[in-house]
Amino acid sequence: MQQKINTALKAIFFLLIIERVILFLSLPPVLQPDSDSYKNPAITFVQSGDFGNIGYRTPGYPLFLASIYTVSQNDKAVILVQHLLGLMMILLIMKMTPSGKIKIVVGVLFLLDALLLLYEHAILADFLVTFELCFAIYFLGKFFKQNKLLYVFLSSSFIGVGFLTKPILKLYPHFILAFIIIHSIRNRKKTVEIIKTSIVFLIPVLLLWGGWSFRNYKKSGDCAMTSLLGMVLISVTEDFIDFSSNSNYEIKQVYKGFLEKKTARGSVIWPVRGELIKMGYDSAELDRRFSEIAKEAIFKYPGKYIKRSVKETLYFFLVNDSVLVFFSHGMEKSSMIQDFKSGRIKDAVLKFILNGYIIYWLMLSGFVFFFIKSISNIKVISPINIVMFLTIFYIAGVSVFSQFGFARYRLAVQPLMILMSGSGWMEIARWIHRRCAE
Repeated sequence: MQQKINTALKAIFFLLIIERVILFLSLPPVLQPDSDSYKNPAITFVQSGDFGNIGYRTPGYPLFLASIYTVSQNDKAVILVQHLLGLMMILLIMKMTPSGKIKIVVGVLFLLDALLLLYEHAILADFLVTFELCFAIYFLGKFFKQNKLLYVFLSSSFIGVGFLTKPILKLYPHFILAFIIIHSIRNRKKTVEIIKTSIVFLIPVLLLWGGWSFRNYKKSGDCAMTSLLGMVLISVTEDFIDFSSNSNYEIKQVYKGFLEKKTARGSVIWPVRGELIKMGYDSAELDRRFSEIAKEAIFKYPGKYIKRSVKETLYFFLVNDSVLVFFSHGMEKSSMIQDFKSGRIKDAVLKFILNGYIIYWLMLSGFVFFFIKSISNIKVISPINIVMFLTIFYIAGVSVFSQFGFARYRLAVQPLMILMSGSGWMEIARWIHRRCAE
């Protein structure tokens, strides 16, 4: 039996490689509106040894790009490296999977997961932070099993680098450290040992974040690690900004004018920002002003904010993206939901099929089943499974309350969902087998 399982796993991994080779040879790198904001500082770094005014970006992904651009400034080289890292990450997830049969299910789910393929093939930070987050959780799992501080240090290092890749992880270390402390107390570890573990966990995060913050202070006098929070917050509240208020009136009027040209959620923030910078506003000051406007809207219309966040939660967990759409000329220009609302039913149905909704929802069903089964018997749930659940709901929460429920943002935790879905589908198969045997 074990030999058959090993053969099946080798065949699946071979197909995963072939899948990426075909994609690499047949589709150019996927470029989206955010791509240039990562490429430009990377090219500047290669040419001058400094990122310049990187502003609203953290340095993780530009530095990753720069390390490849020093060898070749062809984006295909970046995509090749990302596909190789993607295969490495899948191997890591398979290593975390508890049994051979579940590994087969997980491998098949990865084989059918076009969301990961899409962002491995894109010049965006989303895949890299997914890679880093998976390694952070892997080493944390090793710590829970072996209690070695080296694994805490490595986990924290990947979390710190992950934040420098995408700021969405800014609050994440607080949740993980709190869980480590609670877990240690429940296992009756000595106070000195808990303190030592906490210090080891904090060192990499503080050094990495502090170093980038100090760099920004030296460059501009502002120690903020990124000036992006205000931009994302005003984007999510733009439908209920209080334009009648006199605070930040000039900025609001510029924003109001661009809202008339709105094509999608958050689509006007970049042109608004560009126009205001032309008017003489500094980017750091703008971010503070955007935050003020967004907070004013949230406190004045909390019901609208909550309603909007619930809707984005549904988007986060139910919407899917696929690399297959990019093989159809022009299809990526509008979403399936936009097509449906505009009466382009045939396009919407085709995108539903090409985006792999049925496959993704099958994976999601396995994950939901595993989650329900886990919380119904929470006393025996493993600490690493708790961490994975916390991570999934943390990423979902930050995305829907401060950004948007894009499938792209779910990528950071989709490998974890696939891992758990594999276990969920094995449980479903056992239940069906028992029912049939009765």
